[in-house]
Amino acid sequence: MKMKNIFTLMALFVGLTYGAQAQKLGHVETQVLLETLFVNSDIQANLQLKEEEYKVQIQELVNKIQVLEAEFQNPNLTEGQRLDKESEIKFEYENYQNLLQSADQDLQGYLQQENDKLANQIIEAVDAVGKEHGYTYIFSSDAILYSNGDNLTEFVKTKLGL
Repeated sequence: MKMKNIFTLMALFVGLTYGAQAQKLGHVETQVLLETLFVNSDIQANLQLKEEEYKVQIQELVNKIQVLEAEFQNPNLTEGQRLDKESEIKFEYENYQNLLQSADQDLQGYLQQENDKLANQIIEAVDAVGKEHGYTYIFSSDAILYSNGDNLTEFVKTKLGL
């Protein structure tokens, strides 16, 4: 019975040793990949175009509010006209506030959507590199404190066409 336990332990030890040696570990610098993809994309240019479009709309509203405020200062306005102008100014100011908020949300949403696309490209490239080179695990070096595995960032960059 003792001999059977010893053989079982030896087989288990050999299996674990072989399994540990058969695993290939690697890591990638995901932040470097993300920054490189971002720089090489048209995301920043598109974001600036969207910002410029919003700036034009915002400036048009500001100009409209300034005109209304100037008209409000007219001493010849009746009390009814003054109340109407005041309502118009409040209405346009609310439009201004809503436009600022929706512009901010739209720009942030666009940036998040594009970053998600870049992250998915990286994931797909890492997956392909892992399969091509027989890696069991590929980690992000951003979360690794010590690495004795292979740095696969250049392989992933190649796969991404960078």
